[in-house]
Amino acid sequence: MSVDKALAMITDCNVTWEQLRKIKRYSAGQNIPSERKICKRQEELIDGVFMATTQKLMQRSTRTKGLSLTDSAVVWMTKIEDTIGAHLEQHFMLDNLVPFNNEIWLKFGGDQGEGSTKFEVQILNIKSPNATRNVIVVLLFEAPDCLYNIEATLPNVSCEISNMNGKKWRDYTLRMFGFGDYAYLTKLYGLLGPTGRYPCLFCTLTNREIHAGKTPDVA
Repeated sequence: MSVDKALAMITDCNVTWEQLRKIKRYSAGQNIPSERKICKRQEELIDGVFMATTQKLMQRSTRTKGLSLTDSAVVWMTKIEDTIGAHLEQHFMLDNLVPFNNEIWLKFGGDQGEGSTKFEVQILNIKSPNATRNVIVVLLFEAPDCLYNIEATLPNVSCEISNMNGKKWRDYTLRMFGFGDYAYLTKLYGLLGPTGRYPCLFCTLTNREIHAGKTPDVA
């Protein structure tokens, strides 16, 4: 088995290193490359595509139960448009791309889980756009998704993401949408959340007006 094929198997099947070791024990005749060779190939593939650094981000303190600034790992993609273009080409060649009104829809958003926050792009005009293999992570940091951390890290990718909206790929126009749960979107819009004066993402009614049953004005 070649190094590239082993790396493709790990990626496509979500194989951990521990699982790979077990596979190697049960398939001695397959000549699966060593972890060192696979890691070296990974480094070659991502060289120049990702940037990694440390930034002062808010972390939850186990001592005070609050937040404090701590050096945290931050990684982001530097060639987002090229990477998404490569994914689109792959789906196009596999006849897996279904444009809508000569448009390709993309969505950008964030999510927190397992101690890190990641921002990702997904191509919507394909089968199972939310599947792990179709998620393109463009920014990740080891910290909670509080407003301070989002404002500190999002500029690493925001310009390239916003510039993609309306661009042409082949004969299609790219359209970028935002997505996320309510907690994330309130941070993105600069709102305080459900207890704030203006809790709604779609209108300017105050919290008191919403509870009083007032309906928003329709333009």
